Amino acid sequence: FHGWIWRSRMAVLFAEILAARGDWSGALDLATGCIAGCRPLLRVKYRLLAEHVRSRALSALGRRDDAVAGAWASVEEARTYPDPAMRLRAATTVLAITADERARAELVEAASAIERGLPTEAGRAIFRDNAPLTDAG
Repeated sequence: FHGWIWRSRMAVLFAEILAARGDWSGALDLATGCIAGCRPLLRVKYRLLAEHVRSRALSALGRRDDAVAGAWASVEEARTYPDPAMRLRAATTVLAITADERARAELVEAASAIERGLPTEAGRAIFRDNAPLTDAG
């Protein structure tokens, strides 16, 4: 019944594993396939997660311009997605590839939205102490 969603989840997971192992060609192939599979199913979340892996793989394979373009396309789409964590991840991907002040601003805005959405001050304090903003400068 939900086999298609599990296939999408597993494809992203395996692409991440290949990337963690340094198999950038394998990660690129699997992420690209996941992206293609998610489009007709309108699974934006898994497509954006696969785009994250794809951009990192393209960068690692020396295709920096393609990586940056893909990462920025993910930021643009993540702006329309209701979960600001997707926007945060997309902006972090851009910053991992290139030090772009616009991406830094996207990251700060997404992190602020996440923080505002947390229900308690204790949760907000934990988030502030651990948010990826320290990596962004």
